Amino acid sequence: MASFSGMVNMMLTAKQESFVTAYCSNGHNATQAGITAGYSAKTARQITSRLLTKANIKARIGEFMNSVNETALCTVESLINELEKARTTALNSDNPSCSAAVAATMAKAKLTGLDQPAGRESAEAQKLDISFIVKEPIKDMVITRGK
Repeated sequence: MASFSGMVNMMLTAKQESFVTAYCSNGHNATQAGITAGYSAKTARQITSRLLTKANIKARIGEFMNSVNETALCTVESLINELEKARTTALNSDNPSCSAAVAATMAKAKLTGLDQPAGRESAEAQKLDISFIVKEPIKDMVITRGK
């Protein structure tokens, strides 16, 4: 007998499986994933919105993302830790590099969604207020949500 994950996989059409793969590979842009999977550009937004409410699609997305995480051995948490280490190293070196520290901070903001608008209805990217507090020998950076 097939496992549950195998059964979930069997319940998807080829187009739905293609949608899941595209959705998980493009940063979770459902409309673009739908178009990539072969849905009409005119109706992709509505169709993919409905697809994302289906239990078998949600289960397959979860299954796909788990397999990607296991394969890559990479998680958002591990990436954030690496970026924090790079940021700290950039600030604490003999010649501190503020641009490298800001780049690491912005990458962390992007990974955690802090660079996105608070509500989906807003089309403008959220502004980040970044300030440096330099203390010897430790240098800290504070990130706050913009208005």
